[in-house]
Amino acid sequence: MTLYTTALWFYSVTVSLVFGAGIYEIFVVHPAWSRKPPESLVGFVGSPVSRMNLPAFWVPVTPLYALSGLGALAVALWAGSREVPLILSAVCAASAVAWT
Repeated sequence: MTLYTTALWFYSVTVSLVFGAGIYEIFVVHPAWSRKPPESLVGFVGSPVSRMNLPAFWVPVTPLYALSGLGALAVALWAGSREVPLILSAVCAASAVAWT
């Protein structure tokens, strides 16, 4: 397996992880805390009995997502491949991380 293929696979895995976690958060986590406010918020706000620590997941994953996109783009450009979908995807990943 070449470096280009490995970089693309790593980037596709991180993209899948970010999108899957985002969809899980939209459909499972947010309906759970909005079910019976303010009682349901106790498990999500930094209380000692907190069940979910969302920043513990998103803080390391988000930069990894952007760096893997930029790394895949750098390897692709170094290999001489000028694929527009990869360029757009890596730019969107980096700008999404820079925006948050």
